[in-house]
Amino acid sequence: MKANDAKVVTPAPADGTSSGDADPSGAGTKDNPLPIGTEVDLGNGWKVKVVSADLSPEAQAAVLSANEFNPPPEEGMRYILVNLEATYAGTEDAATAAPFSGFSYSVFGSAAVERDNFSTPAVAPDPELDTFAELAAGGVAAGNVVVAVGADETGLALRITPSFSFDETEAWIALG
Repeated sequence: MKANDAKVVTPAPADGTSSGDADPSGAGTKDNPLPIGTEVDLGNGWKVKVVSADLSPEAQAAVLSANEFNPPPEEGMRYILVNLEATYAGTEDAATAAPFSGFSYSVFGSAAVERDNFSTPAVAPDPELDTFAELAAGGVAAGNVVVAVGADETGLALRITPSFSFDETEAWIALG
């Protein structure tokens, strides 16, 4: 297996908000995620940054009002919002690409269960991240994504990995 190719592009804030075990790639770990605002290069032509995260009850209300067909979360769950920014740098193999084909994301927390966007049956409020928009080199896709997590879950961190990859490349960002 290939080692973790993810690297920090923009440094973490100087206030030293992360703690725990060191990560040799600098891309954070589940136990020591990077702070919000850190941009990570996944090594596949994509750079991704968590701009903000809303874990409050207002996030769930915003999701429920975003689309009349959004169902309430399953019992024992809640919706959170994460605002992502993804930049496509281009690769030798492709002049354009969509975020969907470049990276995937999921959330882990105190329940130690992966929660991904594919298991969340709700549309995010505007601006929603358009994961199918084709971007040329230098193009940026930005917007909200919604994930259902445990109602009382704490220690939430977003894991970002290259799509359709079987290597060990990943980055972890603390959500709050």
